Amino acid sequence: MKMVLLIMIMLSVLDAEILRNDHTKVVKDTTLNLEWEDDKVTKNLNYKEAIKYCANLSLRGSGWKLPTQEQLRSIVDKTNFYPSIASAFTQTTMRDSNSMYWSSTIYEFNKDAAWLVGFWGGGDHYSTMKYKANVRCVRKVQ
Repeated sequence: MKMVLLIMIMLSVLDAEILRNDHTKVVKDTTLNLEWEDDKVTKNLNYKEAIKYCANLSLRGSGWKLPTQEQLRSIVDKTNFYPSIASAFTQTTMRDSNSMYWSSTIYEFNKDAAWLVGFWGGGDHYSTMKYKANVRCVRKVQ
């Protein structure tokens, strides 16, 4: 049963359509019905600042949130390295190994830490909420 579920997940990732609209500077995932902010690189925010930044974002309307760890993983492209992100994204920090992006997912063993996803190599890490990292906001498509 687990193998069938794993195969279904892999096939859904292969079928994912992640497309950039250069005019709106938004990347749309038509499989998961998500829109991603891709108008600029937002960096050096701690966790609470990242939550607030997304809540206040007004790019093409409202409804933006800090993505979950799983949502961020959905745009990782492990067939690439440096950056390991879907090719539709043009705004990604790659100057150094600090390509970590905040997720809204709290680290289960420490309520003062949260998960980050890196687009340097596509890995996940957790850090205290005081850590400064990049932000990429997401919203559900209506």
